[in-house]
Amino acid sequence: MFFLYIELQKAIATLELWKKTFPGDDIPWSNLAEDHASLGEFGKAQENAQQAIRLNPDSRFAYRALAWAYLGLNHLDEAKAVLRTALERKLGGPREHIPLAIIALAEGNTAAFERESAYAKGTADEGWSLLQRGLVAASHGRIRQAEELSWLAAESDQHYKLIDFAAMDILNIAHTNALIGAKTRVPAQVDKALSFSKSPDVLAEAAAVLAMAGQEKRALEIINQLLARRPDDTLLQEVTAPRAKAWLEINHGNGGKAVELLEIARRWSRVNFDVLFARSTAYLKAGRSAEAVQEFRNLLELRRLGQFRPTLLSFAQLGLARAYALQGDSAKARTAYQDFFALWKDADPDIPILKEAKSEYAKLQ
Repeated sequence: MFFLYIELQKAIATLELWKKTFPGDDIPWSNLAEDHASLGEFGKAQENAQQAIRLNPDSRFAYRALAWAYLGLNHLDEAKAVLRTALERKLGGPREHIPLAIIALAEGNTAAFERESAYAKGTADEGWSLLQRGLVAASHGRIRQAEELSWLAAESDQHYKLIDFAAMDILNIAHTNALIGAKTRVPAQVDKALSFSKSPDVLAEAAAVLAMAGQEKRALEIINQLLARRPDDTLLQEVTAPRAKAWLEINHGNGGKAVELLEIARRWSRVNFDVLFARSTAYLKAGRSAEAVQEFRNLLELRRLGQFRPTLLSFAQLGLARAYALQGDSAKARTAYQDFFALWKDADPDIPILKEAKSEYAKLQ
């Protein structure tokens, strides 16, 4: 999942003016709900979406926006009720089943996830469904299955001319390989993604993944070019570029510098798993175990938004184990490692980070 935010605050100001100028128009309320949700301001998103529905009870976009707001607030039952209302009113289609599938994931209901995801089959959202299955597989260490599903997602998105999404599907594979320690596979996968699209979003994510994999020169070239070309791109300036540069510092062992670089991205932490995971890892690398524990726990509490990076949830569990070990709390570290191993009980056996985790666990006193 990815978004492009150009001058987001100005966009919000414009929509606020639109509301005042045309108070009976539901469109600015719906758009504001989406923008506030993008910033993690779910209470404001809820208020705007509810008003949009009051103004236009037949706005499918308003119902969808309200559901995402409830999801962000962890009001899962309310989110499901809103989506079902939209479907009962014949306002939705396959896309309304996407958040229902996400809620099923958050609740650990695999059968419901498969049922809701099935509505995407044969539609332009099928790539999303396949990618989600791949990310879920990766979150349990089934990397080969995850790659197969992600490639199928890319093929589906190509079929529907969703070229940027196809590129992002492949970057998700590269992202997973960077996480598990298979970093030598990343450059070729990034090349493949960029052969599909070189849009700013794709380039920015490619740079971040390359940075995670230690491809410093290439990552910096892409990021610096984008920063110069797009000074008003909020997400690039505040999230993707700091995240990429932070990973370069993490790879050099400079956790404190990485934390500093990510400070500008703090307000995005409620909606961007990558920011929270990078900052958690930076604290760990800096030896700041208490802060690392808190940040990894914060990430694990965001399971309801797991559609963005469900893979990071399992790596956050491993990060939590390592943070407890750094604190010298062997009992909590053992429990956290055991929780990670339970998640990865069916994992491919040759994953580098799994071997590392088993070695670390064996050394606990």
